[in-house]
Amino acid sequence: MVVSMIITAKAGEVSESIEKKISILDMETELTKAFHQGEVQATTILFDLLESQLHRYICAHTAWESIGTDKRCILTKTGQISYRRHIYRDEQGHRRKPFDELLHLQPWQRNSRQIEALAAGLASRTSCALSPSNS
Repeated sequence: MVVSMIITAKAGEVSESIEKKISILDMETELTKAFHQGEVQATTILFDLLESQLHRYICAHTAWESIGTDKRCILTKTGQISYRRHIYRDEQGHRRKPFDELLHLQPWQRNSRQIEALAAGLASRTSCALSPSNS
């Protein structure tokens, strides 16, 4: 027997759903896998919906010129998220990527701030455990 799990992401009035089929014969494994895949897909959908709304807002409320889109991948606690974001030229001629700015991402940053904080915490505990004074 197979059951369906449906996850819906909504931003403003726009929503998108994903559906996962789960076999009840191996439900625990199937649910774990479906939840993880669902988290990644729902985050990706949410990023796309939010970026689309941000694009509409910028086009309606600024004089910025849309000069294209670019793909970005970022490692989050949810997993690896890939999304496309718009690139603009502002009134001073500077290239802007507002969605990245909204997420506080630096140009070549590949990890979210939470992942970087986790890595720093692990590194500090590891360096303390390996220091000669703890031997």
